[in-house]
Amino acid sequence: MRTARTLTTGFAMVAMLLAVGVGAAQDTAKAMDVEVTQPGTWVTKAQTENMTVVVGYRLAATSPRQDWLLVELAVSGRAGKTATIRREDISVIAPDGTRIPLADQATFGKAYNELRSYLRRMMVTRDPLGYFPPLRRSCDLQFLTEPGRKVVFDQVQVDNWRVCDGVLAFPLPNGFKPGTWTLVIEQPDGAIKMPMDLVSGTAKN
Repeated sequence: MRTARTLTTGFAMVAMLLAVGVGAAQDTAKAMDVEVTQPGTWVTKAQTENMTVVVGYRLAATSPRQDWLLVELAVSGRAGKTATIRREDISVIAPDGTRIPLADQATFGKAYNELRSYLRRMMVTRDPLGYFPPLRRSCDLQFLTEPGRKVVFDQVQVDNWRVCDGVLAFPLPNGFKPGTWTLVIEQPDGAIKMPMDLVSGTAKN
């Protein structure tokens, strides 16, 4: 009987280990596949099965601010796919590893007057972000807006008929650090990580 119990316990342990291994393999298979390219000097593009995301950061790279990081984001669904991005899923990682969440509208609204001229320069000097198939309708991202002008959204859903774009703003509690910053967009099956080389400018207030 002792031998039978030992064999039964051994078989149970082997079955458990096999189940864990299969589960791990399944989790690995479900991991999101992200293709990241750099179609422009200050443009990074990422593609997943469901969406295409493009971030432009020319002014942030050439004339960064000490107190805020501002970039432009455009996103659309892939053919036959839809995708949702929530405000809380967006952050940047500084060169020292500090993670900074996207500003909320209240914080952005308080700083808007001092950021107004910088935002205008950003729109004048911006790189085109049209790395999408033609004939897609444009829409506003609207995570952040000029105070009192438009409704602010906490999430946006896109399909292959629309390209939504807008400004992302991140307050910098520790100031600007030159180096490689990473824009992160969390998704249910993984994270989209888009590097941005912000090395050439001298930060100003």
